[in-house]
Amino acid sequence: MSRLNVDKITGATGTASGAPITLSGDTATLGSSVTVPASIGGSEILLDTHTADGTSATLEVDLTQYTTFDTYKFRFVDWIPASDDKNFYMRVGTSSSSVTTSYRTAGPQGYYNGSSGNVSYFTSGDYIIWAGAVGSQAHEGLCAEGFVYSARNSSKSTRVTAHINLFDKDNYVRYFGNSGMSLSQQDDAYFKFFWESDVNTTSGKFYFYGVKNA
Repeated sequence: MSRLNVDKITGATGTASGAPITLSGDTATLGSSVTVPASIGGSEILLDTHTADGTSATLEVDLTQYTTFDTYKFRFVDWIPASDDKNFYMRVGTSSSSVTTSYRTAGPQGYYNGSSGNVSYFTSGDYIIWAGAVGSQAHEGLCAEGFVYSARNSSKSTRVTAHINLFDKDNYVRYFGNSGMSLSQQDDAYFKFFWESDVNTTSGKFYFYGVKNA
């Protein structure tokens, strides 16, 4: 039986530092430039993860680091602000120094405190995602999942849908369903998630995916 031992695989005109496939022992790793057919594997490709440690108020996503997708997916798990009753926001822009501030966002919001509840609607012209009054204790915070559409298409507006579950300091469970749209048609290669008053995120996990076109 023959065997070929290599550390990296690249094209004839490629470079060692840019090799799309690297090998270590019996493990092969595909780089971000590798194109995987939609028919292979799942529809989502994990692009990045982040664990909050209390040192930053803003979570930034720079899409220029990744392969371009028509649709991106994000997930927050137990994302907790450093102080109580803080709103959670998302904005998009062409870069960290050029963030859009004009949106059309709306959706249902509801709460239940164990004895009574209510459902109403909210609107926002300042954020593409909005959720209010998030608690700061270890059992509070928020969990969220959403999709971003057409962000890298310079002729279209970026759109976002998201479901957000949160718990506040008064023991209310709250739900926010977001449907948001930027009023600018541009290549939004930058996403910004942050808290009201720029408080830090104490703890939590963030997952970011590219969604393959089936």
